[in-house]
Amino acid sequence: MNRTLGMERLYTLGDFKNIKVTDTITDIPVEFLTDVEVIGALRFLQLLQSDKTYLYYLESSGALRRIETLLAESGETSGELIQKLLKDIDTAKEVTFAKLKEAFASETITEEKTEND
Repeated sequence: MNRTLGMERLYTLGDFKNIKVTDTITDIPVEFLTDVEVIGALRFLQLLQSDKTYLYYLESSGALRRIETLLAESGETSGELIQKLLKDIDTAKEVTFAKLKEAFASETITEEKTEND
């Protein structure tokens, strides 16, 4: 029996406006639900993806113009900052995916040994 893992994040846009980002991963095999590392990695991926969605929203909505003055001191434009953050998120996602692949592979190997014994 497979399970579902969901999350919901609320980001404040200011002026009493918010954006809600949700994510659901379906059909997770039950044997992975007891693996703390796998569930942690899946949740982390969900958080990374929600942050990425939020950043894309900020970029496309023009909301970054409001914070442009805050970035002036750092010498970066909002676009440069967003690109840097997106790159960091993508790097973290790649590392997390690699950990998940390793965890799934070791779980599969363990199952095969158990079935063959």
